[in-house]
Amino acid sequence: MKIVFKILIISVLTLSLYTLIFLTIYVFSAYFFTLNKVIDLPIFRNFQQNFYEKIGYRTIWQTKKDCVDFDADLIYVPKINFECKFNNVEFQTTLNFNNEGRKSEFREKAKSLSSKGIAVVGDSVAMGYGVNDNEVFSAVLEKKIKRPVYNLAVSSYATARELKRLEKSNLISKVDTVIIFYADNDLDENIAHNNQKKSENNKLIFDKIINERVDNFKQIKKMIRYSLQIPLQELRQKTIYFQWQDHERELMNVIKDFPFIHQKNIYIVITPGALWRRNYYKDYNPQKYKNYKNLDFIYIQKEKYHYFLIDGHPNKIGHEKIAEVLYNKLKASK
Repeated sequence: MKIVFKILIISVLTLSLYTLIFLTIYVFSAYFFTLNKVIDLPIFRNFQQNFYEKIGYRTIWQTKKDCVDFDADLIYVPKINFECKFNNVEFQTTLNFNNEGRKSEFREKAKSLSSKGIAVVGDSVAMGYGVNDNEVFSAVLEKKIKRPVYNLAVSSYATARELKRLEKSNLISKVDTVIIFYADNDLDENIAHNNQKKSENNKLIFDKIINERVDNFKQIKKMIRYSLQIPLQELRQKTIYFQWQDHERELMNVIKDFPFIHQKNIYIVITPGALWRRNYYKDYNPQKYKNYKNLDFIYIQKEKYHYFLIDGHPNKIGHEKIAEVLYNKLKASK
C-alpha cells in the first residue's frame, strides 16, 4: 500500500512539475511575442505559433472592416481604391486593390508591352499575406515577364470562389493564361461546391467574420491545454499526409464548372504551407488532362527562410522564389 501511495505522490508531483514548467514557458513565450520578439528555438517557437494562431493574437485580414466589403456571391471582397493597413508581429504592410486585383506599379507599363495578360487566383498565399504590393510574386513576375499579371487572389477563398471572382471581373478577354494557387485547406469548400451544398446566408457569414469576439476565459483555458499538449506532440514529431488524389479530384471537378477558362493556358500551383506544419501530400502525381488547351501542375518547394517563422506565409524572399519558378515555366512554354 505504501508503494502505491508513493507512486501516486510521485506521479502527482511529476505532473505538477511538468505543468508548471511548460505553462511558465508558454506564458514567457507569449509575453515576448507581444513585445514583437520571435524566439527561434524548439518549444518556444511552437508556443509562439500556437499563441498566434489559436489564442487570438493574430490579426486576420478578412476580419478587418476597413479592408473588405460584403459580396452576395463571394461573402467578402477587398475594398477597392482604398489603402488597407495590415500588420502582424512579423510584418507591417499596406495593401491596395482596384478592379484589376492587387495593384502594381508596373501594371500600366506591362500593358503597353503586351496585349495579353495573366490572371492569378488563389487564397492568402497568392494574395500576398504579409508583403507589400510590389513584393507579391505577381508584381515581381509582371516586371520580369513584361506582361500584365492580374492578381485576383483573396485570403481564405477556395477554388470555386476564386474562379467566380475571375468570372465576375472584366479581365477574361484580356488574359490567355490563368494561374490557380491550390492549398490543402481548399478541399472542404471544393467538396461543398461539388456536392451543391447550400451554405448559410452569406450576409450572416460575413457579419460573423467581421464581428467575431474573443472570449478571454476560453483563451486562458486553451493556453493551459496547449502548454501541456504541444511538448508531447513535438516528441512524436507527427507528420500529416494528405491523399493527393482526393484533392485533385475535387479540384478538377470545380474547374470543370468554369468552362470560360478551359481554352486558356492553365497552371495549377501547389506550394506547401509553412514547413513547421509538417503537412505533405501522399502519392503526389497529377494526371494529364486532354480536355483543356494546356493544363499543367507546378509544385514549388521552398526553404525555411522563404517563410515568416511564426505566421507561416511566404515572406518577400518566398515570393521572389515563386516568381522565379513561374517565370521560368512560362518562358519555357512559349
